[in-house]
Amino acid sequence: TAAGAKTYTCSICGTSYTEEIAATGHSYETVTVAPTCTEGGYTTYTCSVCGDSYVDSYVDAIVLPSGNAALKFQTASLKLEADMTVTFVVRGQVFAAGAYENPRVEYSIPDVLNGTTRTAVVTEYTTNSSGSLQFPFSGISPRMMKAPITATVYGTYQGVEYSYSMQYAVTTYCYNQLKKETNHSNTKFMTLLADLLNFGTAHQVYAKHETDNLINADMTDFHKGFASTYALELEDLQNTKYEVIENPTAKFNSASLALQNAVLIRLEMTCEDLTGVTLKVVADGVETIIPAEDWKYDEAKQRHYYDFDKLMAKQMGTAIYATICRDGVAISNTLQYSIETFVAKTIDKSTSSAELKNLLKMMMYYGNSAAAYFTK
Repeated sequence: TAAGAKTYTCSICGTSYTEEIAATGHSYETVTVAPTCTEGGYTTYTCSVCGDSYVDSYVDAIVLPSGNAALKFQTASLKLEADMTVTFVVRGQVFAAGAYENPRVEYSIPDVLNGTTRTAVVTEYTTNSSGSLQFPFSGISPRMMKAPITATVYGTYQGVEYSYSMQYAVTTYCYNQLKKETNHSNTKFMTLLADLLNFGTAHQVYAKHETDNLINADMTDFHKGFASTYALELEDLQNTKYEVIENPTAKFNSASLALQNAVLIRLEMTCEDLTGVTLKVVADGVETIIPAEDWKYDEAKQRHYYDFDKLMAKQMGTAIYATICRDGVAISNTLQYSIETFVAKTIDKSTSSAELKNLLKMMMYYGNSAAAYFTK
């Protein structure tokens, strides 16, 4: 801002004179702070020559969408499968034109038994009849019904990403629903919830997972009264030759249940050449094709296996029909089996532990009550 001077002096006689140097002027560098939903934005200008600084270009704080367009979850629901799925729902207005963009939900759930935390990022969603966005989080083991699921929804508004988090658990849903029922107006649903909580508890005990914090500990005597206690009538549906072919080149070695994290039918198979091979499983008329690349191999038994997980809770008595095929043509006899079959074969065995027997009983109560509730 001020002119400078340059002095010339003779080294012999000492004569000197001075020339004026014009001021350079400011050379400002800028740092811009973007506005947020709580603070306005602004730009700071600082001269790189003299350090002079000032603030200008103020921008008001961002006014975020509000009301039904506010970034938050609307509700959460529960789906009962081989394991469990909690679906978190966001109103459609949140991501409508002029509101937020780029929706995604991030999930985390701690697994104390294994000392890990499972995470998932969901960017694909479905839309329900009211236009709300549904983000599913699946694979929740019965023993983990009490584990807190942290769900965070993200959205971008005017170039800035915002988020909203909440915690939820399967038991949150169950107990909230139980509290709504103070009489016997919805007996089937109440029985389903009570049996589900007892099943989760039995799975906890069987897996030795946080047994000092049982899933059904908060059930009242009133709610316990809805739980199933009848004598089970079990049917063994196993038939290794439900359909027979000539000269089979593959076979089923065994069928059982995998119970550590969910309720899965484990099919063990022998097939020397896997070229073009698939496993076909039919349940209630629905066909599932599993390529051999998705099978696993048991080194100890020297055989392949696959854990079938497509049955709903209400289908524990449903027969499945499994066939090994090559290029769509059967190369094994067809096996008929069910979850209930395993229970019928195992629950009265002297070698079955008390924890396993109780788990199987609670599992069938839960499956039967699911079938009673969902079958209209």
